[in-house]
Amino acid sequence: MKRKGLRASRKAFSLVELMVVVAVISILALGLYIYYGGSTDKARVAKTVEFANNLKRAMSAYYADTGYYPSKTQQLWTNAVGAPGWNGPYVEPPNNNVSLNYWPHTPWSGTGWIACTWGSNVQLVINGASKDFCYKLDRAVDDGNLSAGNVRWDSSVNRCRYFLIRGTNVRCK
Repeated sequence: MKRKGLRASRKAFSLVELMVVVAVISILALGLYIYYGGSTDKARVAKTVEFANNLKRAMSAYYADTGYYPSKTQQLWTNAVGAPGWNGPYVEPPNNNVSLNYWPHTPWSGTGWIACTWGSNVQLVINGASKDFCYKLDRAVDDGNLSAGNVRWDSSVNRCRYFLIRGTNVRCK
């Protein structure tokens, strides 16, 4: 009987050949994941920064009209406290529901609201975001240090806090 050659007589790949192919595909997939995998977080961070900048502008307009920063989120879309000079809405209410006092749908896939501390700051409370997301947000807008600066991680309640306005003249109503 005449042999046609080693290759011609085999009908399948060897285990070693299959393992090499799987390893190469795995390495390529890992490279693609590393290159593209962080793009969703980058987009969420960028949308959060845009959200916060729009919120700063709305609060500055509120302050220019009333002489105070809002102490409740709801005050940006309804004159809930009867503030003299209120000329809003300064932002659209979430889901066109003026009774809400927070944002139920946010770029960070959690809820959010503003908190005002008289004589200190106005902050965006970022609820439902991970510490890793908070760190990425901090790197995008601040110093990358979650214990100082404008973005901080509050480990007592597992929330990210983004200080939008700071200063001793912060007045809330």
